[in-house]
Amino acid sequence: MKTKPILITIAALVLAFFIHQKLKPKQNDYDYLKSLPQHIGALAEKKLAGEIKRFIAKDYLDDKKRTYQDISGIITLHALQGGQTSVYVLSPEVEIDLNQEPYKAILKFDAAMTRGPKAATALNIIPESASIYSFTVNLEKTDDGWLVKSANWERGPI
Repeated sequence: MKTKPILITIAALVLAFFIHQKLKPKQNDYDYLKSLPQHIGALAEKKLAGEIKRFIAKDYLDDKKRTYQDISGIITLHALQGGQTSVYVLSPEVEIDLNQEPYKAILKFDAAMTRGPKAATALNIIPESASIYSFTVNLEKTDDGWLVKSANWERGPI
């Protein structure tokens, strides 16, 4: 009987398709996370500290023992500083791990932060007014969306 091997093959292909769909990162999550640094940069330019803090997990803890309260203070301090700030996000990279619940992701990017209005060219990014940072951000998907659980950043050479 030839129909039995065909049915088994079809069932195996359907099962393989569903397993593949479950394990591959959702494009929406990938696109969302890749655009997240630019979105947060825009919030920082507008000095919307409360909106930025919504992306930080309340149980945030990083390698330097900084907590949510510490990061919240850094964000608030930035928002209180006078003058305009511009943020340029460079080459974000995303890795999503769907092999565990809750899902986790690592987001790496560089960001240049300057004092003054955003310019169409990089000529305004000069050592006296710019800081370039390399970020590695660890996120976790929760009922509230993707939240930053920890992050590391280093100021780079200009």
